Amino acid sequence: KKNLEIKTHLCEAAEKLADEEDVVSAFHQLQKLHQEFRDTGPVAKELRDEIWNRFKAASTAVNRRHQQHFESLKEAEQHNLDQKTVICEIVEAIEYDELKTFSAWENKTQEVIALQNKWKTIGFAPQKMNVKIFERFRHACDDFFKKKGEFFKLLKEGMNANLEKKKALCEKAESLKDKMYFKDSAFILNLFSFHFFFFLLLRSRQSVKERRLFLDKKPESQIMRALHPCIHQLQNAVSGTW
Repeated sequence: KKNLEIKTHLCEAAEKLADEEDVVSAFHQLQKLHQEFRDTGPVAKELRDEIWNRFKAASTAVNRRHQQHFESLKEAEQHNLDQKTVICEIVEAIEYDELKTFSAWENKTQEVIALQNKWKTIGFAPQKMNVKIFERFRHACDDFFKKKGEFFKLLKEGMNANLEKKKALCEKAESLKDKMYFKDSAFILNLFSFHFFFFLLLRSRQSVKERRLFLDKKPESQIMRALHPCIHQLQNAVSGTW
C-alpha cells in the first residue's frame, strides 16, 4: 500500500510536468522521477499494469514536448543559417570595380554596416556551422574594408600629388607677378590650362557638394585663394604687354 501511494504520487508529479514552461527542465525532472519509480518496491499485482501505464503515459507526454522543442530549435537554427548565408553572399557579391568615387564607397559602407547590424539580430546557426558561417562573414567584411582603405590611400596620394603641383604653380606665379614680360605669356597660358584641367579632373571625380567640402576642409583651399590674386595680376600684366 505504501509503494502504491509513492508511485501514485510519482504519477501525479510526472503529469504536472506536461505543463512545465521549461521543457528541458521538465525532461530532466522526469529522469529523476523514473529513478524514484524504479527504486520503489512493487505494488499489488492487480494494480501493477495500471500504475505503470499511468506513469508511462505521463512520461510520453513530457518526452514528446522535449522532442518537439528540439525539432523546432533545429528548424530555427537552419533558418538562421539561411539568413546568414544570404548576408554573406551579398557582401561577397560587391562589385568593387564600380566603386570609383568617395560617395559610392560611403554608400556601400553604410549598406555593409546595416548588414552587420542585421547579423547581430539573428540567432545561432546549427552548432556544426555556427563558427564556419561567422568566419565566412568576417572574412567578407574584412576584405571590403581592406579594399576601402586601399582606395582612400590611393585617393589621398593623388590629392597630395596635385597639391604639390599647385604649390609649385603658386610659387612660380608669385615669382612672376612683379616682373612680367611678353616672353612669359606662354607660361601663363600653361598655368591657366593646368588650372582648368585640374578643375575638370576634380569635377569628374566628385559632386558639387563634395568639391565644396573638399575645398573648405583641405589645405588645397588655401592654395586656391593664394593663386587667384596672382593669376589676376598676371592677366593684367599680359594685357599690358599685348
